[in-house]
Amino acid sequence: MDSDVEAAVRQLIDKDQIIDLVHRYSYCVDHRLYDEVVELFTEDCVVDYGPGIAPLRSRSRLRQMFGHPDGGFAATSHHNANVLVTFEDLDHASVSTSVY
Repeated sequence: MDSDVEAAVRQLIDKDQIIDLVHRYSYCVDHRLYDEVVELFTEDCVVDYGPGIAPLRSRSRLRQMFGHPDGGFAATSHHNANVLVTFEDLDHASVSTSVY
């Protein structure tokens, strides 16, 4: 197979896996699977929930934010829209999404 075709196929597979990761995050949050949510991130992650909320820097800080599965909201329902995956190179991508 041509190397350009192989690279394009790899990028399509990577993009699909990244979009699945975004959806898995919402599913796990909605089902209060907070330990599983945290496992979706690297140890040195920076999680930015937007204006007015200080970014969280590390899995442990993220896990603290979620607290105990019996605390917080009784139920949530996250809906992902406009998942935009932009590849910086073959090994790096940026992802932006709107979550309602």
